Amino acid sequence: MESRAVEDCDVLVVGSGAGALTAAARAHDQGFSVSIIEKAPLWGGTSAISGGALWVANSGRLGDRDSREKALAYLRACTEGEVPEARLEAYVDQAPLALDYLEKIGVRLEANPEYPDYRQDLPGALPAGRTIDPQPYDGAKLGEHFFTLRDQLSFMKVLGRISLSNTEGRALSKRRKGWMTLLMRMMAEYWLDFGWRAKTTRGRRLTMGLSLVAPLGQAVFDRKIPLHLGARLLSLTKHPDGGFVATVSRGDIQVEVRARKGVVLGAGGFEHNAELRALHLAPGATTDHSSTPKGQNVGDGLKAGEAIGAATEAMGNAWWAPAMYGPMGDDPDAVYVLFMERAFPGGVVLNAHGRRFGNEAQSYNDFGALMIDQAKVTGTSDCWLFFDAGFRKRYMVGPMMAGALTPDHKLPADWLGKVYHRADSLAALASQIGLDPGAVESSIARFNEQADKGVDADFGRGGDIYDHYFGDETFPNPNLAPLRQSPFYAVRIVLGDLGTKGGLKVDVNANVLDVNGAPIDGLYAIGNTASSMMGRSYPGAGGTLGPAVTFGFAAANHLARGRNTPALPAAQTLDA
Repeated sequence: MESRAVEDCDVLVVGSGAGALTAAARAHDQGFSVSIIEKAPLWGGTSAISGGALWVANSGRLGDRDSREKALAYLRACTEGEVPEARLEAYVDQAPLALDYLEKIGVRLEANPEYPDYRQDLPGALPAGRTIDPQPYDGAKLGEHFFTLRDQLSFMKVLGRISLSNTEGRALSKRRKGWMTLLMRMMAEYWLDFGWRAKTTRGRRLTMGLSLVAPLGQAVFDRKIPLHLGARLLSLTKHPDGGFVATVSRGDIQVEVRARKGVVLGAGGFEHNAELRALHLAPGATTDHSSTPKGQNVGDGLKAGEAIGAATEAMGNAWWAPAMYGPMGDDPDAVYVLFMERAFPGGVVLNAHGRRFGNEAQSYNDFGALMIDQAKVTGTSDCWLFFDAGFRKRYMVGPMMAGALTPDHKLPADWLGKVYHRADSLAALASQIGLDPGAVESSIARFNEQADKGVDADFGRGGDIYDHYFGDETFPNPNLAPLRQSPFYAVRIVLGDLGTKGGLKVDVNANVLDVNGAPIDGLYAIGNTASSMMGRSYPGAGGTLGPAVTFGFAAANHLARGRNTPALPAAQTLDA
């Protein structure tokens, strides 16, 4: 592989997710020349396929309903002493400033008026308002950059083409009043956009993660910041005159990039690195279970930091998410995260012994932790979602649309026995999937008794407003209904993830710390490349992207406060 030094810049940003793009734009606005490298042929990172929300407490959008004290009390309770107080304070204080900056550079944001904090049982939790949603964005503004923007997963769209906001998706899944009118309007807008249809089948109305990264990307392009695709970080070395030299592969060429002032690592976690997973994460959670882009997040930033003396922490943590397999586009075994399905009334989750083991409606991260605990009891974290014909008719499950729209006979024949299992009795269904029929019948009978009463005495399902968020308000308890209507169904649930949480140890400025606890001058880590300031917890929707954006913003600010030489001219291109 040919090697040649071709670029100098003040700041090199590794990755192109929301945090990395924020860091790049902010560093430019602080007077630095900036260059971005992205390993994939598409930009946007995992952020592009996410819900796009930012969890920000004390944002100023809730008046006296929120405060710095409430926010810190909640985060302290969530993180259970695992995260230094100074990092919690830095997040609470800096996140509102980062939101203001995002809005200034073109990201439209609104507080979600319904999304509750995930842990309603903890002090400082709020019933809504801390989840900040990006608003729909016209992708046509990106010009040719639209076609290199990573697309959402097809199951997050209507007909695999039409993007939905979080609010719209919830309205359609719950069939709220006016849902059909909403659906027809969205379809009409898509199909009648003739000029755009002539260019691509992808809709230009971008939502969720795309409506966050698209305007951030546009801010980067407007600033003439080079964003190099297909450019992978191989290693970092310290330059004797300050800053770093990054060795980068681009196709068959190896290049060296001199970052005179610093490097911001926003390259994601290590969830697609089988070796690192086996070393650090719970058994049974494999690379195939992760919902992030396959083969992308393999720990490049983590390994580069470690090689120059950076410390790591919390390597056993991940953003856990129960998931199922099913076909998606060209992938016959894609991962579908079960965000909503576990909360719908008329379903119940049983472990490998045929026993219920927790509140199915709790947050995906917390339920994932329960699945890990079950592996110690049953030998596997795999479990099963059981539901009946009434549930099947009303609700979607992974790739299976609601039976009222797509009855069983319209599903591909090879899905039966692979994507889902079906039988006329619970005993027959249990035998089919290798569970004890008696245990399954007993567990569901117990669940049905409690569902009839509307109170889950065993695990408290349906006991708070977070549970209700994904429930069905047409039932007395939005999360409880018995399973009695034949046929019965089951889908296997595996321990999935939205990325890893462990990574390079950082301080309140996202400055990477060495093994002795001292800052490595000019080296920063954000997002899943850094150890999460959320500890093992997940406080609310946007708990991943909120810190990524905030500490990308903070890293650029810290670089600016510490600079002592004039900024260089704009970065040259890798092809120079």
